[in-house]
Amino acid sequence: MACPILFVNGTNDFAYPLDSYRASYRLVRAPVTIRIEERMPHSHAHGWAPQEIGIFADGILRGGDPLAVLGPLVVTDGRAWAKFTAVVPLVGGRLHFTADGGKWQDRAWESRAARLEGGTVAAELPAARPLVCYLSVTDVRGAMVSTEHVELP
Repeated sequence: MACPILFVNGTNDFAYPLDSYRASYRLVRAPVTIRIEERMPHSHAHGWAPQEIGIFADGILRGGDPLAVLGPLVVTDGRAWAKFTAVVPLVGGRLHFTADGGKWQDRAWESRAARLEGGTVAAELPAARPLVCYLSVTDVRGAMVSTEHVELP
């Protein structure tokens, strides 16, 4: 069996920008879980702090309740959505986005609530272009997972 991997990063990481991050996790030929936090500082302490790391490991190694699983981010008709499965109830979803260009570490990110609709998380996209966006969901433990980001022209 291939080893599942959790990738943890921030939107503005100067050492591991989102385009490099995506290139890395797309190379993995095993189940991948992604966690992107807006403006998460780059450091060992911040990188080790997310509770999702322990929850992820416990879900695989100890049979604990796993993190939610998000499907691919789909963008159609001004709307972003993704399917999800979750053992632990979800309490919210968010759309994260930036219309800024340039260096990833200098971009200003915003987020707004996304709707949980049955087995999907969905949100209307802002009109600004170009746009980079992704969705996230959070469960009752406060554990958050994300979709890949997309870059819209």
